[in-house]
Amino acid sequence: MASRSRKDQDPDYDGGRRKRGKGGKDPNAPKRPLSAFFCFSGEERAKVKAKFPDYTVGQIAKELGERWKTCSNRAKYEALAAKEKQRYDEEMAEYKQNGAKKVPPKEPAAAKGKPAPKGSKTQAKKAKVDDDDEGDEDVDDEDEDDEGESD
Repeated sequence: MASRSRKDQDPDYDGGRRKRGKGGKDPNAPKRPLSAFFCFSGEERAKVKAKFPDYTVGQIAKELGERWKTCSNRAKYEALAAKEKQRYDEEMAEYKQNGAKKVPPKEPAAAKGKPAPKGSKTQAKKAKVDDDDEGDEDVDDEDEDDEGESD
């Protein structure tokens, strides 16, 4: 008698490869430090927007990249980035020392009994279901009227 493998017995078996769910981020964790480019972009973005008001987000990013390539004052932004990294390291050490607490992932607003934000898919689906229900009632009423007339 041949023995059956686990694969034959369990339809959910995937060869030992199981996907793990991503753990939720802790909202109390310190924010990561900005890079030198992001420090530069924070200051320079307003200038680009003023000079090119009709640029899209992508075009602004491309312009910032070009300006970063030719930036003669990189040392200033690298110093700001180093200061950011130092701040982050200090905050992270304090965060780890006080104990990082896992916070369960947030529930969607609809699950908590709150109405879905205006224009959301959940609200649109609910409206469609409500419309379908109303249409069914009208059809049933008409059928009853027709039955009454034929007798």
